[in-house]
Amino acid sequence: DSEEPESESEASSTAEAQLWRSETSAGRKPRLPAIRAAGAGAAGDAAESHRKDCVMDAETKKLVMAGISKDRFCSSLTADSLEILISSMAYYVFNQGETVVNEGGQGTAFYVVQTGSLEVSAARKVINTLGAGDAFGAIALVYDCPRTATVRAKSASGIWGVDGATFRNVLKERSKQRYVETRQFLDTIALFDGL
Repeated sequence: DSEEPESESEASSTAEAQLWRSETSAGRKPRLPAIRAAGAGAAGDAAESHRKDCVMDAETKKLVMAGISKDRFCSSLTADSLEILISSMAYYVFNQGETVVNEGGQGTAFYVVQTGSLEVSAARKVINTLGAGDAFGAIALVYDCPRTATVRAKSASGIWGVDGATFRNVLKERSKQRYVETRQFLDTIALFDGL
């Protein structure tokens, strides 16, 4: 319990998950912030209005792949699964002070930071700072729950995002693959023949 998080994005995910669990385990609905940032609707992420045309170069692709891979929900994805996510990503630009996602809002995408610095806050307290190669947004998509934190640009930032449906489908397919692989392995063990 006193382990240090491996990365800033893991620290963000851990803090988000702890906040969500503490609220739901106490039998309460997670608190929604009373005030929402301008330009960010309660229905979902603010990113669509910030979408820009951009082609991902090889260096950026490597950074984004590494960011996806270090997210705890994506750590077991294969190269093919990563490629599906990468090829489905869009580029978004946020100016200093603009909100990417709002605590309590509906999660619509998974993101990886390319440039800039983003501040993560929960219950109006800053809990983390994200930079190049850090991923965020998986918790709301995986658990189909409201966003557990607000993420706001501390400086002009460029981020890559993949829509929630694609993200969930890739994770679901990988889960099915792992089940089949495990089942095939167990079928080869003679110890289980008589069961």
